[in-house]
Amino acid sequence: MLQQIQIMAQLLRSCRHLIFASMMICMLSFVLVLFTEMNTWVSAIFFILTIILIIMQLYLNIRIRFDAEILQKLADHPMSDLEQQTQSLDTALVTLKFMPEMKQGRLWSQRLQGCVRLVRWHIGLLLLQFLVLVSIVIERTFL
Repeated sequence: MLQQIQIMAQLLRSCRHLIFASMMICMLSFVLVLFTEMNTWVSAIFFILTIILIIMQLYLNIRIRFDAEILQKLADHPMSDLEQQTQSLDTALVTLKFMPEMKQGRLWSQRLQGCVRLVRWHIGLLLLQFLVLVSIVIERTFL
């Protein structure tokens, strides 16, 4: 299990490049929306979509970085302490209201699947941002 935790921590840390790509797409979208002649309501829709998507990306980035740090700290300790560390982690997260009480005591396989879901959401939102950017270019160029 320790090896899986280390690998997941590395995967989550590698997502830092996704937020950079997301920011670049966001900036390009803003520039195109603000400095091109488009229908006002179309510009407003693209602007609002871009803001919503970047806020969601920033939230996911914070969650992913947080999880990466926690996983790395757990992976740095011997396997014999993992169960005790997991209980301490769950208690701290519930106390801080970062996790509902009903999620305490989950298996590590479930926790790691949750991390993979976060990464998939991050990639999916990046693709949506790219789609919005392409839509802005098409709207600007052809309509």
